[in-house]
Amino acid sequence: MKSITEVAQGVLESNAVELADAGTAEAVQKLAPEIAREIEANYNPKNDPFAYRAVIVILGTVVVGVAITYAWYTLTPDTVLADGKRVHALRDLPDALIALGSAAMGALAGLLAPTPSN
Repeated sequence: MKSITEVAQGVLESNAVELADAGTAEAVQKLAPEIAREIEANYNPKNDPFAYRAVIVILGTVVVGVAITYAWYTLTPDTVLADGKRVHALRDLPDALIALGSAAMGALAGLLAPTPSN
């Protein structure tokens, strides 16, 4: 299983002579689309476990962070002064935090769910 950097390195090494002979930035720009197509053809993102694991870790961290923030918001009352008295009132969770947690959970479910076979 090759990572994207290993695939790109191999493609660039195989095209090193053409890139060295190019000489100008315009000539290199003409070679770039062909090199990019070759990298795309040789790279299979399913074979790159690092990217998959990184996405899982990031989304998992977001979910845990939202859960901790949600618990903190609901368990910590907000002190409000009403008529000279202290009144404890629960705070509402920001809508953006709810949306972030929901999106991260949905993305994790989509990544971890098995692919249906037909």
